[in-house]
Amino acid sequence: MEERGEVFQPISKELSKQQARRRVWLLCLIGFMGKLGDTWGRKALLLISYLGPSLGYLALGLSPSIPVIVASRIHNGIVKHGLSTSKAYLADITPSRDHASTLGTFNAVSGLGFIVGPLLGGKMADTDPTFQLNMFTGALIYALNFLLILTFVPPSQNAVNPVPAKPNQKVRNPKLSCSPPTLFGPKADPWIRNLIFLRFLLTFATLLFRENFTIFMEQRFAVSYTTLGTILSFNGIVTTVAAATCGHVSGLYSSIPRHLLHATLLLTAAIFMATLAPSPALVTICLVPVGVATAHLRICVLSLMLLKGQEDQRGAIVGLGDSVASFSRMVGPSLVGLLQGGGVAMAGYAGSGLACVAAMAITVMFRGNM
Repeated sequence: MEERGEVFQPISKELSKQQARRRVWLLCLIGFMGKLGDTWGRKALLLISYLGPSLGYLALGLSPSIPVIVASRIHNGIVKHGLSTSKAYLADITPSRDHASTLGTFNAVSGLGFIVGPLLGGKMADTDPTFQLNMFTGALIYALNFLLILTFVPPSQNAVNPVPAKPNQKVRNPKLSCSPPTLFGPKADPWIRNLIFLRFLLTFATLLFRENFTIFMEQRFAVSYTTLGTILSFNGIVTTVAAATCGHVSGLYSSIPRHLLHATLLLTAAIFMATLAPSPALVTICLVPVGVATAHLRICVLSLMLLKGQEDQRGAIVGLGDSVASFSRMVGPSLVGLLQGGGVAMAGYAGSGLACVAAMAITVMFRGNM
């Protein structure tokens, strides 16, 4: 382990810069790629989004130098949009009333990957300290997904397939009509703008808590890394199960805004109680409502964005929402570092406060639709 640390210490700063570059690429490109999906069709973009990373991870595993590693990561940042494109595809092929259930199931399956992936990745890294096995396995998985999509996934009926025109009527060109939603100016869509702002508040509130969680547990309770890993895995399982049941819970509500408000209030209380908890066991218990609220908030906000937005802009809307989440992840760690100067619990209180602000914003936005 010490030898591995000595090998990677000289390049740790370069890798941090590389990660920052990749996040900037993602922030700039997710919305644009969503627009391309609206124009070209989801299947074409899905094929690019899985074949491209397969080649990128293959190049990463074979890379002989840092510049090649950086180039391969930039390449993946440009083409790796499988999750957001998949969500837009599912929105195309399911009716609006089933969006919550379908997207919840999708997030649950994705959550299983985020639970199992790190475990297998850690085992492979212990077997091969050069991480080539990890890169080649990732390339193989993306290549298999590419083949599955090419063989079994039919094209979705989105903007690339316009409604046939009547005689002597001009056919609307989807390439000219698929501009992304405007957030500012006279043509701005106030609903999309407000929902994007709401997603930013909720994502940022959750990130302030999660980015601070490891240091919070270490300094307040002196927990071991094994215990911390177990707690985080448990939280991942809770979030996955909650996402799978989101559609059923949503069916109990008469409106999505009410569901959204209750999930936001639950998040506010859960983060606040977890920050105040006097023992690791109580923190773990508080993580259950945090995971449940987080899973439901993702689905509620996305369902509202798809409901309020135009059908031929679904890809751009999903991409725009993911761009906001990427921006939150980019600036969140810096703010957490500043807040930690006021105490290890300060980031948790700030996250709870932001969630409370989001709850008040929801009440104002949907005061006639609760």
